Amino acid sequence: MSRSQQSQQGLAVINALVIVIATSLIAVSLLEKQGQQTERLIAEQERSQAVWLLQGGLDWVQLLLRLDARHTPITTRHGLLAQRIQNMPIETVDGTDSALFSGHIEDEQGKFNLLRLVKGEQVQRQQIAQLEELLTWINLPQSLAQSLAEQLAGAYQSSADDMPQQIAGRRPTELIAVAQLNIEQKERLNSYCTLLPPHSKLNINTAPAEVLAATIHGLSLSEALTLVKERDQGNWFMSASQFLHRLSNADNDTLKKIDIKSHWFLVHGEIQRGVTHVQQQALLHRQPNQTTVLWSQ
Repeated sequence: MSRSQQSQQGLAVINALVIVIATSLIAVSLLEKQGQQTERLIAEQERSQAVWLLQGGLDWVQLLLRLDARHTPITTRHGLLAQRIQNMPIETVDGTDSALFSGHIEDEQGKFNLLRLVKGEQVQRQQIAQLEELLTWINLPQSLAQSLAEQLAGAYQSSADDMPQQIAGRRPTELIAVAQLNIEQKERLNSYCTLLPPHSKLNINTAPAEVLAATIHGLSLSEALTLVKERDQGNWFMSASQFLHRLSNADNDTLKKIDIKSHWFLVHGEIQRGVTHVQQQALLHRQPNQTTVLWSQ
């Protein structure tokens, strides 16, 4: 065999090796992509099943709220709302799948209702002044009250249930006006404020002292702190008139603003299914014969 032929054979072998290596790399790449796609499909399936099971936990909370309504005439911070669910087993109807549900309930009627800042498209100056006072007490910018009122007034388009239809957000921190707040400030705002139908009353058995003092004319923060301290020791208000008797200076409109039982609740739920964790929030409206979900996210 001549040197030229040997050289050609050597090149042919090298070309063949290059082709084999390239083909192997392509095959490995395809296998990796297929594996990643399979993992994504499995993860999506796990999440879908977890979301389905999370609905089971939400159904259980609805039942709990209905039972609570039958057994107690008031809603307090030490009753149903104090019960945190931790790793409760939830199963599908046919028992083929299960997960662990954790969650807790917030009484939204124990908070300052931001939708009272506007009536129709008109800003309510007195309500803004009340919110400014509350914001000062909870160490948030006072200017936020005016910004929130202007945004809500601009977005207001009343519906049959008196809830605005054009508000971009279901919780206070989803409103554009609070974009400048940090995470801790936003959590604090959600703890003290809510978005409910304007006719919703404040629950005097669950509202913190700051919200009581900001909402009720003539009630100072120091007086509210004393009332809340005694209340949370078990001296719950069994009627609105009982609460009024404790006030030294209440106006005639106070009765129109307060209640002893709540109908609006925010549920925080989480499902753990293996390594998959899915969280959800939902606003529930408890009525005499049923409890409905207004929104969930």
